[in-house]
Amino acid sequence: MKKVKKITGFIILVMILVVSMTGVAFAASTDLTGMKDDIYSAQTTPDANGVNFKMNFTVEGGKVANFTFGKFSGANKFSSGFIAAVSDQKQKEAIQATVDEQDYYTTQMASVGDATKVAKYSKAIDDSMYTAFQTLWKQLVTQGGGKIVEDGTVTTSTTSRSNPKTGDSGILVYVIIAGAALVSMVGLNRKKLTA
Repeated sequence: MKKVKKITGFIILVMILVVSMTGVAFAASTDLTGMKDDIYSAQTTPDANGVNFKMNFTVEGGKVANFTFGKFSGANKFSSGFIAAVSDQKQKEAIQATVDEQDYYTTQMASVGDATKVAKYSKAIDDSMYTAFQTLWKQLVTQGGGKIVEDGTVTTSTTSRSNPKTGDSGILVYVIIAGAALVSMVGLNRKKLTA
């Protein structure tokens, strides 16, 4: 009986690991077809120090162009120029981390064209920039007449990739069916042991 419980526990653990490793997490995607060709911009409310996030992009023929995003202090975007003006090493490192993160999001948008499919920067210091990135994107898309829709996009902490809906659902269905089969096999083995 102890052996059956151990096997069952092991099977459940393996199923949990398989599901977590496949990244079966359904994220959103953006439908820009309702958005007019125009320039879109938004910003977060400045904090007590006058620091906020801003996003700008152009929609041309249903695609995003000229995308910019970043952290600003007043009218000045955090940049390498800030680093030269600061003497404290820890502040320099924090500014460099900010510049690297905003560059990552801008680069990803140039290749993906949809902020909902961009994973959080793996070296992010905190969630504030990624949260602002996603919030401003969704705000501008919905204001412009576009839609944020659920789909089978898989997002991990270091990369983002888009699989067909059937691929992601197929993995989940496979794991559920395999789990049910294993539980059934354990149940049959129990019956054999008690018979």
